[in-house]
Amino acid sequence: MFSKLKIYNTPAKLLARIKELKAAQEQIEGINKRALSSRLSQGSTYAGSSMKTFSNSPKPKLQFTVKTTPKHFSTVQGIRFKDISQNRKKITIKTDKTIEINDDENLVRKELCSLRPETISDMVSQDKLVIDRFNEEALQLSLKPFNKKNRSPIRKHHQAQSSSVPKEFFNTQDQVVETPQQQPTSDKERGKFFKRYKLANKNLHRIGQEDYRKTIKSTQKLEQYVEYYGQTPNLYITLNKSSNQYNIFQNGLGLLTSTNDIRSVNASGLLRHESKLKVFTDALRTPQCKTLTNLQIGQNNIDVTRMQQIISNLPLNIQELDLSNSSLDSKGAQILAKYLYKSHIKRLNLESNRIGDIGCNHLTNILQEHDYLQTLNLSRNGLTEFCTLELSNYIKKSQNLYELYLHYNNLNPKAAINLWKALHKNQSVKVFDISHNRTGSLECSQWLAKVISRPYPELMHIDISHNGFSEPDAVIIKAALVINQQIYGFHFEGNCSKYTVDSCGHLIDKDEEDLKKRQIIAECRKNPPTNLKLVDEDVVHKQPATLETHRIQQIYRLRRIQGLRPQQNVTPWGADQCWICEGWQEIKFTWIPGKSGTMNADPIFIHFNFENYRPLLMQYFNNEFFLYKMCPPNYRVLYFYTNPVQGVQTTAKNELVVPCPSTESIGKENPEFLYNGEVLIDGNKMNFLNEVYTEGRNVVIDKYIPKVFSKPREEERFYDLIAFKPKKVNQWSLEKSIFKNYQPDNEALIDECFEFDFNNSKIPKFIKENDIDELKEQLREIYPYLFSAYKFYASTLMSAQIPCISMNSFGEFIASTNIIDGKMKTTDVDLNFISTNGKDVTFPNTYEKALVRYQFMEVIVRIAQDKYLRSGICKSIKEAVRRLFEEDLIKTKLLEFDKAQDWRDIRYWNEQCDVLLRDRLPFLKLLFKFTSKINPKTKYYKNIWIQSKDFRDLLNKCELFCDTLVERDGYLAFLLSMMTQVDELNLCRHFQMEFYEFLEALARCAEKLSIVRSSDHLTMEERRNEPLHKKLDALLLMIYFRSADAIKNTFKESEDFSEFDNCMIKKQKSMKQKIEEIGNDEEEEKPYDAAAEEAQLSEQLKQVAVSNTTKKLSFLQVIKFAQQQKALKNTYTLTNIVQYFKTKEQHERELEVE
Repeated sequence: MFSKLKIYNTPAKLLARIKELKAAQEQIEGINKRALSSRLSQGSTYAGSSMKTFSNSPKPKLQFTVKTTPKHFSTVQGIRFKDISQNRKKITIKTDKTIEINDDENLVRKELCSLRPETISDMVSQDKLVIDRFNEEALQLSLKPFNKKNRSPIRKHHQAQSSSVPKEFFNTQDQVVETPQQQPTSDKERGKFFKRYKLANKNLHRIGQEDYRKTIKSTQKLEQYVEYYGQTPNLYITLNKSSNQYNIFQNGLGLLTSTNDIRSVNASGLLRHESKLKVFTDALRTPQCKTLTNLQIGQNNIDVTRMQQIISNLPLNIQELDLSNSSLDSKGAQILAKYLYKSHIKRLNLESNRIGDIGCNHLTNILQEHDYLQTLNLSRNGLTEFCTLELSNYIKKSQNLYELYLHYNNLNPKAAINLWKALHKNQSVKVFDISHNRTGSLECSQWLAKVISRPYPELMHIDISHNGFSEPDAVIIKAALVINQQIYGFHFEGNCSKYTVDSCGHLIDKDEEDLKKRQIIAECRKNPPTNLKLVDEDVVHKQPATLETHRIQQIYRLRRIQGLRPQQNVTPWGADQCWICEGWQEIKFTWIPGKSGTMNADPIFIHFNFENYRPLLMQYFNNEFFLYKMCPPNYRVLYFYTNPVQGVQTTAKNELVVPCPSTESIGKENPEFLYNGEVLIDGNKMNFLNEVYTEGRNVVIDKYIPKVFSKPREEERFYDLIAFKPKKVNQWSLEKSIFKNYQPDNEALIDECFEFDFNNSKIPKFIKENDIDELKEQLREIYPYLFSAYKFYASTLMSAQIPCISMNSFGEFIASTNIIDGKMKTTDVDLNFISTNGKDVTFPNTYEKALVRYQFMEVIVRIAQDKYLRSGICKSIKEAVRRLFEEDLIKTKLLEFDKAQDWRDIRYWNEQCDVLLRDRLPFLKLLFKFTSKINPKTKYYKNIWIQSKDFRDLLNKCELFCDTLVERDGYLAFLLSMMTQVDELNLCRHFQMEFYEFLEALARCAEKLSIVRSSDHLTMEERRNEPLHKKLDALLLMIYFRSADAIKNTFKESEDFSEFDNCMIKKQKSMKQKIEEIGNDEEEEKPYDAAAEEAQLSEQLKQVAVSNTTKKLSFLQVIKFAQQQKALKNTYTLTNIVQYFKTKEQHERELEVE
């Protein structure tokens, strides 16, 4: 009768329930007998009962000491309860009384007899409803993860009930429980109940090792739960029960995946013992393993019996099964074939087993009727030609097989012919691996060629390495491979040693290609097909030495293909180059006319270092030239562009430009390029190259669909250079000028400098991690302004060995803004300066009492943090930096400085300056060498360079310092002329001036001095408006007059002075006419007097009057004109010359409009 009331696990609780019902019955009948029931109702009952509390008398504190012994069950009249004789309860009340109560079976029977049958029936039905309702609620709650957040709603939902399931239900050991009088069970105990119920439920929310460990101690109680509620044992209970039964350590056997449901299980090498295999197979029957799709049980030594045991418990929804290296024989393959017939498995790996030809035939016979398999790996199974007949029939019929692996078997040419014939009729196989067999033969290579060259090929990845193909076989395969653009990965190593696969996927004979190239070059030397050239006119081209042939040594490497995924531990640049296995990256290279350079017409070629700078023709579309190119992974790609028709060889200005590494031969000697494979054109050595870094292990093909636009063995585009008759092009081009070796300041270079400075600063250390990304993007917008002003403020500290900003110069910058106010004091700025400029021992190029480039940005962030963030004005550092930059007029101050590149583009990089400098090269080269020897260097350097002290001493020796050009201007011209270097902390290149930077420094000094060669007496304003080439011509002549003798005395024994004087004096008239002819067609002939011109130029170095006008002006007009001249003088500095000319032009336009 009471079989469903097992919640009353002690006779005392059952007796209390009966006494309660009896009291209710007596009350209905009018009998007042409540003494016994009120005394016994003090015990804990089920949460659904309606217990009566104690009377309103004073409530003494109770302390129950419950001692529980191991349980012994007996059955009396259908009632299951504990053996009372071995389970006595002693209740001690903290009063003067001690009561001993002995619960006995007779007492329970007596009380049951005194109840009506309908009362007992009502009790059963009511309690059953309560239990069912409670079970339903507990089941719903067990499906949710238990935490502190959902504990409160559970407590609120059951608040009206008086008690809960007692804690003793889960305890199996002796314990002491202290409970106040009539106090409900605590939330902690209720939470433990729901949490443990969740672990016993058949539906587990998350399967993990942590929860599994929690169930080990309470296995017995959880089993009782499962038995009572009639549930299927879950994974935790099954693992514990089986582990205890077979006496093994509970480790999960790869089934505890820490996921919501089990999809993939890796038990490789964990089931070698018989008992572990039994535990694993028992676990496969649990509800949690019904969702299993990927099972890896390789390396487990599975015999026929074990195979039968696994297959009988394996779910039918398995998609991937790995049984590699498991000693599986032909009988085990036969058992597996029966499972394949029932399931829809897609990937099967049987590598390194012993199934042999018989086992292979069992599998393929079933697979012909049940075609669901997509990947089949039968490698290392001792297969011979006797299994290829059934295997070929399966390949012919299959429309779902995508990948087939047969490497390291005993297949001969006859077996391979059967397979290639089957592949010729198959329309689904994408990956085929038959490497490390002995299939090489003439007939086999012919069938292989037929498969490769068929009209609609499906194969994308083929490995026929180490198969004994000879040279005639390789020739056949090579011819068939040329017309195939679908095979993205082809492996041929280990066959004919002459043939390898190049970066485009061609099967080539390296020796034959090198010999053919040498023959073409020799023929072009004898009979030049065209007179196009890239080499400069003043460079003598030396014929390069004979090319050496480097044959790649064949090294045995265990490199197996893995479908269409890139391999992780494969070193690129082996005997064969494979886009798929090595994970090559596709990059789109573009040349945008006007933005990248002056080249704007076909043909434009691009040259890559990993292809020995072979010219590749770019395609023109939508106002740009582009080329998609597959590049090696994790590689530094160096490249440049050429146009042989225009005679241009250059880099792209809008892409990252770096100095040519010393390891590149193109930077050491003049190369020769073979265009279209037949036109030889001499080129220039490159001092600078474009650079891009590729990422590692890229996916070329995803789900059998290519993700790249490039095609293997794609036919290259050609441009007819032989039929082209070059015309004399008079258009000037920057790429052909003397400035071509200078690296411009483009956006990519400045952004790279920002990344370097930000990563080496201390900003991430004092800014919260959550705000770093927003602050970084804010600083990225501000950085170009700081970059332009940095060298100006660094020019004040001329005594330092490296460019840096002193505290006085930084104070000058702060004083010109609104940073100092009531919120920020001068002392606060000084503290931030000191906190920033501490010398970092990790970087050699830092200064202890000054700011280097990255610290200039860091101190701005510190000031913004102190002024706006710590004071609570702003809530984020991003907003603080924005307000400091905009509201405190930092941006207004920084906008006063020109970008160094703007001056080059507007004033310096033009045809007139190019012609002048080229004509003065003999003098300029000796002047640069003379300047480098003015002061001794502390270390020996291979290249000649000058330091700021050398340049300052040169200007001082030539007596060029005056009111217009002070020493700070000379140092500033030195800094502005230096090419931007990303790393200014570890390298010294940013303060070592080379020749082309020296030319720019002289041009900047000429711009500031503004002396010109003219017989007319011009004002300072008039001289400033003259073109830069006239100023530069006058400055070079002045330096010649004052340094020629010293240069000759220094190098009189080592240098040739035949052109030294000629380029500066004897050619002056013709040179001047050459320059003037660029802008004017006619020029009046004037005699040239060097002595008179020297005196005239020396006079211009002195301060001149603001005006020489002969027109009579009023006093107010004179005052106004003087103020205008003073304003123009103040704005004409080396850092705002561009703004000066723009303002001048705008003023002239306004006058024209008026």
